[in-house]
Amino acid sequence: MTAFAEIKEQVHSALAAALANRGFKAEKGRDRFTRKAGPDIAHRLDLIFNREQTLTRLHVHVSIRINTIEDIFHRTSGYEKKYQRDTPTMGGALDAIKGDPKYDMTLDAATGVERGRRILTSPETLDFCEAWHQRFSQIKEIDRELNDDPYRETPNRPMLWLRCSTATIAAHLVARPTSRNWFRSTVSKCKP
Repeated sequence: MTAFAEIKEQVHSALAAALANRGFKAEKGRDRFTRKAGPDIAHRLDLIFNREQTLTRLHVHVSIRINTIEDIFHRTSGYEKKYQRDTPTMGGALDAIKGDPKYDMTLDAATGVERGRRILTSPETLDFCEAWHQRFSQIKEIDRELNDDPYRETPNRPMLWLRCSTATIAAHLVARPTSRNWFRSTVSKCKP
């Protein structure tokens, strides 16, 4: 087993135990942990591993998928059918969402895995992710995040065109009273 594969395996093992207590399961063959939070909602933690010479860089992403929103989005998204079930409704890099660079980790075989395990399985991290998932499990909270100030950037939906799509769908689903200014600002953010 290569050092890269060994580091991935050790991080997976450490997280699997901590996340199982919170209802998450590792997805087979993927660097993702998922929890079904209702008939329409999935909470996710994605691990993105990159090799950098003798080190491994680990990015952790937190996301949520709400099928009600994604089903509307994919009516016009252009995504191939096989990729549609994988799109998140909200999410982003944990280091950007928390505003803390310690979640963008460089791991080495000697000490990095233990440091990564300690950070990712800490009550602070797990509680933050739990609160984040609970908040964005509600469409009204997605609407607030994206539409109360449509000009404000958010690390919770960083890709602009996806943010605009999700914002428009959420506004529709919560019956947000729209105004010309809101619509104008949302559309202006979507223009290249």
